[in-house]
Amino acid sequence: MNKPLKRPTSLRDRANIADLTLTEKRELMKLLKKETNPLDDPEYIQRCIAMRKELEGHCESQGLLLAHVFTASDTPPTTYYNPDNGETYNGRGKHPEWLKGKTKEETEALKKKYKVAVTAEAAE
Repeated sequence: MNKPLKRPTSLRDRANIADLTLTEKRELMKLLKKETNPLDDPEYIQRCIAMRKELEGHCESQGLLLAHVFTASDTPPTTYYNPDNGETYNGRGKHPEWLKGKTKEETEALKKKYKVAVTAEAAE
């Protein structure tokens, strides 16, 4: 009967992986992928919920929303423009007509060529 495989811990163990059968390699891959997820622990989840409530309360006392605290950025959004008609695009949502039908490489090249430098002062 086969011994259960253990996670390779030394360089010598890792070097011997090439000698494993396909079945043994698959079993080893399952073991390597089997990491503990803290969200599988009910106690951890309760601590997270309690912390979220505490953080939301603190944010509320400051007149803030917790969601805004984690999504706010001091970097202005990147804007691209179409030189033919001045249309702008910030990289979100539907692609404008001037970018439709282009390959990914063509789109990236156009974005790089027509990127507008926006300063923090201009964004205000």
